[in-house]
Amino acid sequence: MRRCLAFYLLVSIFICCQEKDTFSSTASAEVEAIKILIDSAQNNSFSVEKRRSYLKEASAFLPSVENDSVAINVHFDIALTYYRLGDKDSFRDSSKEILEKSRSVKDSIGIGRALGFLGNYFLRKHKSDSAYQHLYEASKIYKNLGDEYSLAKVLLDMAIIQKNGKDFIASEATTIEALSYFENLEKNDRIAACYNNLAIIANELQRYDDAIEYYKRAIEYDTKNGNFNAIKISLNNMGVVYERQGDYNSAIELYDRVLSEKDLAKDSPSLYAFALDNLAHTKLESGYEADVLPDLLQAYRIRDSIGDSQGLITSFYHLAKYHAAVGENDKAINYAVKAKDLSYKSKDFSDILKPLLLLIETESGSRATKYAKDYIRINDSLQKQERALRNQFARIRFETDKIASENELISRQRLQLMILLAVLFLTGFLLYIIKEQRARNKKLVFEQEQQQANEEIYNLMLAQHGKLEEGRLDEQRRISRELHDGVLSRLFGTRLNLDVLNPNNDENAINSRKKYIDELKNIEEEIRHVSHNLSSGLVEQSSFLDIIKDLLKSQEQINGYATHLDSDTKIDWEEIPNKDKIHCYRIVQEAIQNINKHSKAKNVTVKIRSINNDLILSVIDDGVGFNIAKKKDGIGLKNIQARVEELKGFLDVFSKKGEGTEIRIEFSLRTPQTIN
Repeated sequence: MRRCLAFYLLVSIFICCQEKDTFSSTASAEVEAIKILIDSAQNNSFSVEKRRSYLKEASAFLPSVENDSVAINVHFDIALTYYRLGDKDSFRDSSKEILEKSRSVKDSIGIGRALGFLGNYFLRKHKSDSAYQHLYEASKIYKNLGDEYSLAKVLLDMAIIQKNGKDFIASEATTIEALSYFENLEKNDRIAACYNNLAIIANELQRYDDAIEYYKRAIEYDTKNGNFNAIKISLNNMGVVYERQGDYNSAIELYDRVLSEKDLAKDSPSLYAFALDNLAHTKLESGYEADVLPDLLQAYRIRDSIGDSQGLITSFYHLAKYHAAVGENDKAINYAVKAKDLSYKSKDFSDILKPLLLLIETESGSRATKYAKDYIRINDSLQKQERALRNQFARIRFETDKIASENELISRQRLQLMILLAVLFLTGFLLYIIKEQRARNKKLVFEQEQQQANEEIYNLMLAQHGKLEEGRLDEQRRISRELHDGVLSRLFGTRLNLDVLNPNNDENAINSRKKYIDELKNIEEEIRHVSHNLSSGLVEQSSFLDIIKDLLKSQEQINGYATHLDSDTKIDWEEIPNKDKIHCYRIVQEAIQNINKHSKAKNVTVKIRSINNDLILSVIDDGVGFNIAKKKDGIGLKNIQARVEELKGFLDVFSKKGEGTEIRIEFSLRTPQTIN
């Protein structure tokens, strides 16, 4: 028979559901409307049906709340208000909706709270397995979140379920775990609840001294909190422990202490009836039968008036024991049957065994046999249920942990896969960077080698032109020597001979000889002048313009168009870096190559001008031209553009169909010393 109040079970559930409203300070108009409706639903001046209708209206606004977190919070407030109205089914439905919504948005806090709400709902409905499963899942959520207070509350509820399922050892361990969190958080009310549960467990395990000590600690913390009603309950339950120990005087003293509280019957009729019934039963157990019946009947009437079915079962059983003790078996049987029937009706089979045992002792014949069979059957069934429930708790823990482990494994595998993919991506990226860098390096080396080759080619061209010029100079000197040493010498000798052979002094002879001599002088002077020009005439060093001339001349011979070179004479090509001259040469070469392929030109002109220390190079043809807007850059123009960029200059292309084409580049002249 349950002599200790199940009060702390109800208190735990009630406190768990006494959450503060959690409206956002930046609530939308919809949230404000929901808040007003919830406030109206909490107004006791309205009927219950009206208050429920307000909650339904509030629920209808939820889909329009855009912020998921705010929507979940206000939905919790709706669920709590349903709970306070006593509408447990609506409380359950709202909690399920919150759980579904929280899972969809992966709101761990919302998931934990919703699981806790559903666990408490099933606890109230005496569906221990469902309650335990939801609470155990909630405990895992809170443990992962590091929310010690919520975790401890859930653990205490789980411990109560384990205790009710007679799994006392597991319940004690879970309670101690919850207690450790509450003590760290200094939650005195929860600490007291934990000690009360530990006391009930110790009492059931017949560790009576431990039970007394736990109740004393619970009273100590309840005293700190000023929870005097809880203190009275603990005193009542301590009396039950003393009674089981056989210390009836201590038990009676505690019951009298509880009953002496002023207005207890008015303020807490259920507690008053418990203490009064326990007092009478203890007196009966101690062998004192006087004044027992009035107290038992008074406790019965109070319980009947308040509809306390659990208390009525106890009253019927105690009345049956009293009448059996005084030899009134008919009355004893009558009350025992009432206790049995009410236990069946309330589906509280844990309290049915003692009335049946009393009926076996007081009845005789077939009735006693029938009650004995019922006792055996129910006792076996209860034991099986208790074992099944304990197994169910273990299975829930195992399956939940297994699912959690599998999810953790999946998460770990996903993380490992992500890390692997990241490593592969980084490796690939690094390989790509290395490959690109190598390609750039190769390109740079190639460009450097190409530049070096271009300079070598240019130098070879210069050397070739130098050798040609040297050959021409040698030939000039040879001719000069021939003229000077041969022809001039003979002419000079002739002139001397004429001077010698000039004996005739007649005027005609003199004039003729003089004429010939003058003519020889003229020839001599002319030859001398030619010789001088050949030997000392201006022979300039081979220059960039000579290379351009040779290029134009070769293209003229091959392609049959006329070429012209128009260069500014003030340009000092010796001061321009070879690198820049090579680029200019290649640009002219590329431009002429394009002319050969596409232009059909008759005249090609290369103009070179120097303006404000900028060199302007133009290649002009009178060919067919093209539409610049439609024509895509070919390889030739791209090559020219690349070289212009090397010169840090600008490229312009002017062309129209039928009007020829001009390719013009412009860049700043640099001396070799200014090149980086």
